[in-house]
Amino acid sequence: MVSRETHGLRKLLSGTQYPWDTILDLDTRLQQDSIYAMLGHFHQHVKSCSVTPHYQTLIIGAMLALLPLASAQAQSSNPFLNPWARCEPDELARDIVPMPNASSPDTLPLQADADRIESSSAQSVLEGNVSLSMGTQRLRADQIILERPSNRARIEKGFTYGDPNQAIRGQKAEVDLNTETGWFKEADYYLPHRNAQGHADEVKVDRRQQLSQLEDATYSTCPRGHEFWELRARDMQLNEATGRGSAAHISIAFKDTPLLYFPYLSFPITDERQSGFLFPLQGYGSETGFELQIPYYWNIAPNRDMTITPRLMTARGLLLGLEYRYLYPNHQGQIGAEYIPHDRRYENDRGSFKISDRAAPLPNFYTDLHYEYVSDDDYLQDLSNNLEFLSVNYLERHLDARYDGNGWQALARVQGYQILNPALFAITGEPYQRLPQLLFNGAWPTSAGGFDYRLYGEFVHFEQSDVVTGTRLDLWPTVGWTLQESWGYLKPEAGFRHTRYQLNNNAPNIPDTPSRDIPVLSLDSGLLFDRSLQASWLGVTSGTQTLEPRLFYLYVPYRNQNGIPLFDSSRMDRDYDWLFRKNRFTGADRMGDANQLTAALTTRVIDGP
Repeated sequence: MVSRETHGLRKLLSGTQYPWDTILDLDTRLQQDSIYAMLGHFHQHVKSCSVTPHYQTLIIGAMLALLPLASAQAQSSNPFLNPWARCEPDELARDIVPMPNASSPDTLPLQADADRIESSSAQSVLEGNVSLSMGTQRLRADQIILERPSNRARIEKGFTYGDPNQAIRGQKAEVDLNTETGWFKEADYYLPHRNAQGHADEVKVDRRQQLSQLEDATYSTCPRGHEFWELRARDMQLNEATGRGSAAHISIAFKDTPLLYFPYLSFPITDERQSGFLFPLQGYGSETGFELQIPYYWNIAPNRDMTITPRLMTARGLLLGLEYRYLYPNHQGQIGAEYIPHDRRYENDRGSFKISDRAAPLPNFYTDLHYEYVSDDDYLQDLSNNLEFLSVNYLERHLDARYDGNGWQALARVQGYQILNPALFAITGEPYQRLPQLLFNGAWPTSAGGFDYRLYGEFVHFEQSDVVTGTRLDLWPTVGWTLQESWGYLKPEAGFRHTRYQLNNNAPNIPDTPSRDIPVLSLDSGLLFDRSLQASWLGVTSGTQTLEPRLFYLYVPYRNQNGIPLFDSSRMDRDYDWLFRKNRFTGADRMGDANQLTAALTTRVIDGP
């Protein structure tokens, strides 16, 4: 199946080697094309307004769907939060306007400055160090000519434009304030929050149609003039009315050498989900031969979608994959299926099915369903694109129902497996199915005198073929007392564990109803010492160092457990926490005897007062 995070092109590309999710996060809906609004102030019959600045959208819209960028949140001056903070800034960085805590540019007056201003009934000419400012928007040029009869503005001697999100430099520009169309020639741009730069030979903008067209556009996050990689598009069109963009003759060049080529691409330029074909995938594998995937994304509803993925493999045939996702306030999940009608190498039909479903139908009540199936033991190894499935020995299936009460929790579960590596389990034994398993874990509020009461209980039936099966009941009540002070703590606890079995297919001379009763006594204690600490070599200017000695005593008497089968018990991994556990085994089939004292010493360095 094709993995994805949200929708459209982002959904497909998130599974590749580049951080594609960060690419589409760049907001293409910034303030309106500012040159229109700023120049419009010189004509009383043209109302200044704010629209989407096509400068950013028109130049990089398609590139956003194709190349790795930093997150749109990388706007902080903190170098640890902004991955571009330590990069050398672009030459257009000086035109970026800082973001102030001020009113919207629409509510601020236009300020104009020039060495000479000539005005007549035919035209107005601003010449010599022309500067137009409105809020956080800045436009600079050597000359701006405003034709009054036609209501057109021309810039023929170069211009630069800047705001907090972008900087643009161009050679020529022409804007028709009546039709709200514009033409820009030789436009360079810089996006500080992405550390991205590029160029477009020609840009045409139609505000009323919400349409932008580019010719010979480029995009890169490398320094200008030293592009290790660069994306190039001969023709590009961005339609904000439909929320989609298209590009023709796209290539990706490395060190000025084109390596990848796409004749045509269509992509979304908004955050709205849209149905359509996604970016195709192609590759080669020793098991599949040359392969091509052309996913289709179907936006069924705001809370439901589906991806249909035909996958053509020259060595095996055509595989069809489906993935359906749904999301409701108290219910979510996904269903996936794959089917290849005749695998030429396997010489049979093959397929897989998977469902994951989580729900909260009632307050404090939760369900969790997970089911996986493959048609044969080698299916995942032969056909999966996921590396984690290359060494899978079994697939788990379970249905859980859990209720969380006030201080207690109950769980009902049925659990099974599909074995994919029988040779391995011929030695170790296949895992048991739990049909069913009931768990209870409760803690009651501290009573008078500071005593705590807890109860752990389990009832489970283990099922498997041709081996010992049976039912197990495990009860472990405990009573404890806690002394907790700022200088330390003392926690004595006493418990009694009762475990009983009803076995089937048991060996001769082994009882069918073995049981085990065993007391468990423990004493956990610790002290806390602290001192003020100033250690520049640790980066601590004003902190605290603690010294925390701990003693843990455990007593569990020995019990002969040879007559009890091993359904789900094994030795725990030895780590720091293992030193303070009451049982060195997982599960209830084994309870390790102990008469031991554990001493530990911990020190912490805490920065701050």
